Amino acid sequence: SSSGETSRPQAKPAHRLTGDEAYLILAHGQTMSELTGGTKEALDTMLRAGDESMRSKHYLTAERAFISGSLIASSNPLPIAGMANSQVAAGLQISAAMTLRRLFMTWPEMIDTKYSLDILGSKERLQEIAADSLKMSEGSKYATDYGLVVAYIGHQLGDATLMEKGLTIMALNSNEQGLTEGLRVIWMRPTNPSAPVVPAEIAPVPAPAPAPAPVTGEV
Repeated sequence: SSSGETSRPQAKPAHRLTGDEAYLILAHGQTMSELTGGTKEALDTMLRAGDESMRSKHYLTAERAFISGSLIASSNPLPIAGMANSQVAAGLQISAAMTLRRLFMTWPEMIDTKYSLDILGSKERLQEIAADSLKMSEGSKYATDYGLVVAYIGHQLGDATLMEKGLTIMALNSNEQGLTEGLRVIWMRPTNPSAPVVPAEIAPVPAPAPAPAPVTGEV
């Protein structure tokens, strides 16, 4: 009836988060030292095996353990995070980028998570992967994937320069605009969370100095 239709509550329009809202919701800055979470026994067994393999630098073995964990508990982000970290450390940048997108899109609360180096690979190894990724991104159709890996490594190491380089590469692909802006807001937020985020490539150019007054010969 018309009376029933008028009394039915109207759906509220979707609200797009502002940069400040996204930062306050998702930026937590936590660091994980292990990926076992007191979850189901079979999953914890796989996570523990993956962690141990990462610590012993057997990255492909770790990847297999985390893949098994993801099959056991597809709704748990921890094996996906472990898989991404093992792929980064193994130098499987394209696979790592795909896994990171899956992780961030499905569990955005994981975007700001950091991991201790013993379950990431050494700092030197990550820096090597980042440098290789920057080189391989040049002229590559997978440039966005390499850029994401570089930005992620920068986030894990607290290296703002690497983060900026990776995000700048990602920004060249218009299809990655949403993810790029989201990562920039969370990873490169200034100390003052209410300050606007200005990407380096579109930062305002300082106004030129005024031209000197013409010389007239008068004293």
